[in-house]
Amino acid sequence: MPRLLAALALAAVLSDPAQAVDLTIGRATEHTSLDPHYSLLGNDYSTADNMFDSLITFDEKLRIAPCLAVSWTVVEPLVWKIQLHADARFHDGTALTANDIAFSLNRARSVPNSPAPWTSFVRAVKSFEVVDDHTLLIHTHAPTPLLLDMIGRIHIVPAHLGPRVTTDDFAAGRAVIGSGAYRYRSSAHGDKVVMTANRDH
Repeated sequence: MPRLLAALALAAVLSDPAQAVDLTIGRATEHTSLDPHYSLLGNDYSTADNMFDSLITFDEKLRIAPCLAVSWTVVEPLVWKIQLHADARFHDGTALTANDIAFSLNRARSVPNSPAPWTSFVRAVKSFEVVDDHTLLIHTHAPTPLLLDMIGRIHIVPAHLGPRVTTDDFAAGRAVIGSGAYRYRSSAHGDKVVMTANRDH
């Protein structure tokens, strides 16, 4: 039986737009959803990671490094302070703020019908406290030294999508609004996802 080949067509815009080239990547397994909170499986995560940012990333030695978060501090045994990039923006032009972080982490707790939910990654979180646009306090149930390694991997979506946004909204493309290196352009289930370079990233 032939294996399903999912192609990610990335329009990689170089520093000179006149030199733009298309990069096509073939994959043996297709993502199950364009909803970044639907599943933490590798094929879903790798697709989402092109279009969505998270609080942290990992360097070449797999050490935690800043992404949307520029710093994080344990201010009390059960309280973490997260400081965000002041200039981060979503692909629709809206500013990325602490409200978006809180919304995304809350949403990741329970996405219906997920084959591999993010629930365990946010279980330690008791509540969020938005101090200002770029400062978030995270209250935990117990001391959680690996908190950033857990919640820091979850991709961030705009809070303005609202609590009723569904996995179907992402499948239709209307909710695929990230802040990552590539912008969603179009998709065809079982065939391809087309993205264009985010030159502001």
